[in-house]
Amino acid sequence: SSDPVVEPVTLSSFSGKTASATIRNVPTGDYVVVETVRNGPDANLYTVNEESSKNVTVTPDGGEATLTNTYTRKTGTLAIEKKIPAEDWSAVPDGYSGTIDYAGGQTDSEKTGSVTFSKNDFKQDQNGDYVKTWSITVPTGTYTVTEDESTANITDYARTISYFNGSDASKQVTVSANGNATVTVTNDYEIEKGT
Repeated sequence: SSDPVVEPVTLSSFSGKTASATIRNVPTGDYVVVETVRNGPDANLYTVNEESSKNVTVTPDGGEATLTNTYTRKTGTLAIEKKIPAEDWSAVPDGYSGTIDYAGGQTDSEKTGSVTFSKNDFKQDQNGDYVKTWSITVPTGTYTVTEDESTANITDYARTISYFNGSDASKQVTVSANGNATVTVTNDYEIEKGT
């Protein structure tokens, strides 16, 4: 038998999502094309499925082997909980509404968006407080949740907005793969007093 043909090629220039290389003057026969991926996507952020080898038969007309790699962004759940304490609920008018924004900050593929609420969205929890919760599927990463301070105001009441991420008084939370991270946004309303 003849010695195996080993001829490495480097694919570094991609057109769209594909790259190719041609090896010329290869003897006819059966070959195995083996791929070694260097500097691939971060396995903490992506589920990686790499097709590492492919059999190919080279005839006088040539031969072709296609190896496909798929990278699926890992996701988790960002939960946003909007809370109004029971003692403040009587101040909430029928037209009450507002917006809460969320934004990822580490990679371009992280998600940004907003949620909106009205008075009818809230339900009492076991403590008597009024709560509305959203569960949003997002790419893994760090997110910042911020209530739009131009919304959800009540005439003649001063509002205090506080945030809690499960461990700290923070509006920032990290969503892990298949995980669930919650930021609670609490509005306290106190009637304004005249002089």
